[in-house]
Amino acid sequence: MLTLVLLLIFLIIVGLLWFQGLWNNAITLINTTLAAIVALNYFETVSKLIDKQQPSYTYMWDFLALWGLFALTFGLLRLATDMLSRRRVVFEFWTEMVGRSVLAIWVAWIFIGFTCVTMHTAPLNAHPMGFQKSYNSGNFLGMSPGKQWLGFMQSRSTGALSGGSGGEFDANSEFVLKYYQRRVDFESEEEYRVSR
Repeated sequence: MLTLVLLLIFLIIVGLLWFQGLWNNAITLINTTLAAIVALNYFETVSKLIDKQQPSYTYMWDFLALWGLFALTFGLLRLATDMLSRRRVVFEFWTEMVGRSVLAIWVAWIFIGFTCVTMHTAPLNAHPMGFQKSYNSGNFLGMSPGKQWLGFMQSRSTGALSGGSGGEFDANSEFVLKYYQRRVDFESEEEYRVSR
C-alpha cells in the first residue's frame, strides 16, 4: 500500500514539475535539497525545544518539526530565488525537453526520499502500511530512497561540514533503529497523548 502511495506522489510531482520547465526545475532541485538538509539537521533540536513546552505530545514533535522546517526553509528559499531570478532562461528545444524531464524525476526522487525518512519519525505503529517490515527491508519498489537520503546526509556531514566537533549526522547509523523503537513504544501507548 505504501509503495502505491509513494509512486502516486512521485508521478504527480514529476508531472507537475515537467510543465514548469528546465530553469524552474533546476531552482526547485536546489531549494528542495537544501530544505531537506536543513530540516534533517535541525529537527531534533526544534522538537526538543517544543517538547519542553508540551511534553504530552512527545511522539509527534519530531515529525512535525521535520515537515515544518522543510516547508519553512523551502518557502523562504523559493521566495528568495523567485526574487533573484525573475526571468526564465530559454534553452534549445532538446536541452529543454531532456533537462526538464531529468530534473523533474530528480526532484521527485529527493522528495520521496525525504518523505520516507519522515515516515521513521511519524507517530504511527511500528509498520504503518507495510513500512519497514524489517531493519533491512526496502520500500518504494525495493529501492529504499529513505536510506539513500540518510546515507547522503551522513556523507555530507563529514569533513568540512561536520562543524569540527563530531557534528556528523547519524554518526553511528542509529536513526532507523532509534525511530523504529520509538514507533514500537508509541504503539504500546494506550492513548495518543503521553501522560507525564
